[in-house]
Amino acid sequence: MGRLAPWAKYRKEWEEIRDERKKGGSILERKTSSSSSSPSSGDSITNLIPDPSSPPEVEQRYKWMPQLLSASLGLSRVRFYSEQGRCPLFRLPVELRLAIWEYAVGGGEITVVRKVDKLAHVVLPRDQERLDAAYAAGRASWQPVGSERRVRADQVLADVNLLAMLQSCKRLYIEALPVLYGCNAFEFRTMESFHRFLARAPAAGLRAVRSVRVAWNGFGYWQYYERRVPEAEMELDLELDESWREICGAVLAMRGLRDLSLRSWRAFDLRPHQRTTTRAEMVRRILAPLDGLPEQVNLSFTVQSGDDVYNYTR
Repeated sequence: MGRLAPWAKYRKEWEEIRDERKKGGSILERKTSSSSSSPSSGDSITNLIPDPSSPPEVEQRYKWMPQLLSASLGLSRVRFYSEQGRCPLFRLPVELRLAIWEYAVGGGEITVVRKVDKLAHVVLPRDQERLDAAYAAGRASWQPVGSERRVRADQVLADVNLLAMLQSCKRLYIEALPVLYGCNAFEFRTMESFHRFLARAPAAGLRAVRSVRVAWNGFGYWQYYERRVPEAEMELDLELDESWREICGAVLAMRGLRDLSLRSWRAFDLRPHQRTTTRAEMVRRILAPLDGLPEQVNLSFTVQSGDDVYNYTR
């Protein structure tokens, strides 16, 4: 079990983001490769429903094996698409179904949490007790240094799994996906979870997101990471600017976004030779990659240290 100092913990997050970018490619590359199979939020629900006459899908146990060989060995199965025409729920008008989906999975404030190998979601304050217990269990067991804010993969965090309904059938997934992402506010408490969310969420879901809040004290150490201190010359470059520009580029592509809020409960930690830099200059430097946000997006950045509060709004 290892607990890091705050400046080292947030640096560890930037290292994880850098390594994730090198291993899995940029966010843009991932979205481009999956865009052909993702529905567009600009299309009507009627147009998004798959054609029941479309060819069946062949699922192979081993992707590397030729399809004919896989079928002859019984290692593949054929799945036919069903438009659920007999289901009374899908006989309702589209507008009524969308209202049902919104009632079931919308109207909440979702906090995205990093697990050991994936992301999870909680709705606070409803799931606060479960989340606190998960963090306490993680601190009580052995984990790699810097992972004290991660949750075990088998830990159940949410009282209600919002993804369960979408996983019931393909047609419901296509209809309810924009509702799940567009009718909830999303909050992130680590930059690592925000990056993974942008990289791994469906492109159609990201285009539907309307409200994002990043409450992360790592903003306070921004200038500390921009310039490496002499004793750290042998360390690998964090690629802070490249990672942040990539994150901001993904945010700019969220066409439905209407509210973006950044917040830090720590004042900027400026190096001694940079004390002349003001908070306003640091905020402008951090927000520079977001200059392309449309006018309809409400952008705010709050830096608070005790009773001292600096608030930027656009």
